[in-house]
Amino acid sequence: MYFTMNNITIGTTYYDNYEAFKALVDHYKSWDDYKFIVVDDGSPKRPLEKNDVPANWSLYRVTEDIGFNSEGCRNLIVHQCETEWVCLHDVDYLLKDKDMDFSDHDKRNLYNFQDVEWRKRNAWKKKTDHAGRRYGLHNHNQICVTKKYFLEIGGYDETYAGYYGQDVSLFNASGCNRNVTEYEIFYNKNNNDVHIGRTPRDRKNSPEIILERHNRKLTFPWIKIQ
Repeated sequence: MYFTMNNITIGTTYYDNYEAFKALVDHYKSWDDYKFIVVDDGSPKRPLEKNDVPANWSLYRVTEDIGFNSEGCRNLIVHQCETEWVCLHDVDYLLKDKDMDFSDHDKRNLYNFQDVEWRKRNAWKKKTDHAGRRYGLHNHNQICVTKKYFLEIGGYDETYAGYYGQDVSLFNASGCNRNVTEYEIFYNKNNNDVHIGRTPRDRKNSPEIILERHNRKLTFPWIKIQ
């Protein structure tokens, strides 16, 4: 017996990578037992519209392109989701297991999905992180967590919203307990078996100044499209 759509939301962010997004929608077209939230991170060239998503999906748009703001968009996904559990993954990945059941997962843990592609890299299997988990088994930025626990540990820090690489702020949050779920993810690929949807290099901008940290969330302008 697996969870119904009242228990799990799958959320992803989008930025002008329509090919990858179309593949994502096609992959999930029969996942009727889940809710979906997509946040367009201010796409200037190909913003998502209502007719780009299934009628039962929720779509939000950041109305100003402030730079790489995937972490802020993930904060928005969790704040807007109405389910106990939320799965967050980038548009260049897809969840493998349609019948996920988190009833035996600790609600006070943040879980990483096992990465099918990384596991193929033999060199990674021999390395471990600070908690003794083998790198080859999981991807740090594709996660599942309860909404309550995500909000309790503060979500992503938006001090540097607009800059790449701020995802570690969630994992380094005080009281954040991490684990690895048995459920898997894999690369989002096109018909030529090419990995699609990855962040372009020109969006991987790093801050050159040190800012004073704050705890404000959803510091960017956004609207609900659907």
